Amino acid sequence: MIRTTSESAVPNSLALPATSGLGILAILVVPAMVKPFSGGFPVATSMTNDGKRAYVANLLDHTIRCLSVDAPACPTPDGQIKDVYTIDLREHYNKITGESTGPYGLSPIQLPISPDDSYMLVVGTFTGNIMQVDMKTNKVVKSFPCGPGCHGINFGAKKGGGWLGYVSVKFANVAWVVDGDPNNDGDLSDARIAGGMVTSGKATKINDDTPTANFGQGGQGVWAYPDVYNGWVQELPDEWKSQLTCKQNQASMSNSTRRELCSSPSLKRKKQSFAQDITGSRVKDSRSNGSRAMRFDESSRQFRRMPVAP
Repeated sequence: MIRTTSESAVPNSLALPATSGLGILAILVVPAMVKPFSGGFPVATSMTNDGKRAYVANLLDHTIRCLSVDAPACPTPDGQIKDVYTIDLREHYNKITGESTGPYGLSPIQLPISPDDSYMLVVGTFTGNIMQVDMKTNKVVKSFPCGPGCHGINFGAKKGGGWLGYVSVKFANVAWVVDGDPNNDGDLSDARIAGGMVTSGKATKINDDTPTANFGQGGQGVWAYPDVYNGWVQELPDEWKSQLTCKQNQASMSNSTRRELCSSPSLKRKKQSFAQDITGSRVKDSRSNGSRAMRFDESSRQFRRMPVAP
């Protein structure tokens, strides 16, 4: 935007040479930006499926910052809901003695949130461990061993329902698999390391493919396919969708809506019948006494409620 005015009256303006006694100013219009404080050296971010909270990993002060996107949405361990909340990963760690009274970690990097927003997995790259954060309280509830240079995490679908976290280790010949809720009941106390995979790439090992370089090294990131996150799971081919459960297919829904829809007895189906269900057939909701039904909408790839004749 160009305007003729006095230089002193306009902030963030650039004065150009005067012509015929008039000063011509170029005014730079900068949009307002929200720049909330994060912490020491922010390196990675994630966001909840419902879009209400963002999380930032701060490498050098060993914290995770929860930021509300709009209304206050960050829970605290004492039951409050705040606009901003800081998770101190050193809470149970004594910096003088090195002793600990609970799960802790140093220098967090990647911190993905499970597609159902129930828990977060965070790597502590200096401590070589994986931490689990309960999303209902923003509290670190578990710690698992990982290895030197523990770095990348991403979620994939678990056969039969739920999620698995896949973790890469930069300086070790292994990748770990974390099951944050083995029986899918929302209780994280039984979370565990489900297994690991050797990444040496030697011919004596059974591999899905043949590594071409960097033998014996880990990685900085992980991609699990099929992609189970909102915006991606909806675009999966039907052959992959048919292998996912109802809850795994409904990533765009809130947890309460997903539970309501997928707990319907008529939607508890076997693999062989699921492929037929997603072709557009009507699925009756037995709790509604015939007044409501579900239909899988092909255009949006989502189940929709619809009225039906009694």
